[in-house]
Amino acid sequence: MEVKKIRSKKIYEQVADQIRQMIAAGELKPGDKLPPLKELSVQFGVSRATVREAFSALQGMGLIDLRHGEGTFVHTVDVERITQPMNAAFLLGVNHMNELMDVCFLMETGIAKFAAERRNEEDLSKLAQMLFNLEIATDPEIRAREDIYFHIYLAEATHNSIFMNYMSIIAEPLRSVIQLVHNETQYLHIVLKQLQDIYDAVKRQQPNLAEQTMREYLQVVHKNWLTTREKNLNI
Repeated sequence: MEVKKIRSKKIYEQVADQIRQMIAAGELKPGDKLPPLKELSVQFGVSRATVREAFSALQGMGLIDLRHGEGTFVHTVDVERITQPMNAAFLLGVNHMNELMDVCFLMETGIAKFAAERRNEEDLSKLAQMLFNLEIATDPEIRAREDIYFHIYLAEATHNSIFMNYMSIIAEPLRSVIQLVHNETQYLHIVLKQLQDIYDAVKRQQPNLAEQTMREYLQVVHKNWLTTREKNLNI
């Protein structure tokens, strides 16, 4: 497997993009096992943490499957999804933001509800790890990334492939909006508490509470976007 050395910023995205291109070109086929983190970090010339972040991004796109104790494998995926990822800038334009949030309010609340009904111990472990990563992160971009991973693992906890595919499509535009919240200290403690409450409701298998708390979280995200847009218009 030939790779290029990575030396630019947002390194994990470039690593993920190279692997994505290998999948699209057929160099990596469905079912293939990827080399371990240590080996890939040497090949790419980056840290293991960077490769791990790239894996998380690819998992969020539905391109790879991280199997505990077995390794990382290429998913059977739709080629169109690999070669034509959704354009976040398009979705986040003024005319499309409300449409994006309409979808999120419908789907994300349902995901939280079903996750509370169907989660297992492995799902809870993943969600708890994302919460921990989010709470210790100091950079808004990193917080937004961990936040969206929480959503991805929540979708996985439904054990419904349609919900998981939905998250692979919506992850990047939603992350762009979520980052606006993590840029604002006045909202940060609110969303952290709401995500913790969602986790608690899922853990206790309280679907209605999980659904309602997710709705409240999305309302904060939407409100912050509107406030940010208003500020930018007045500059």
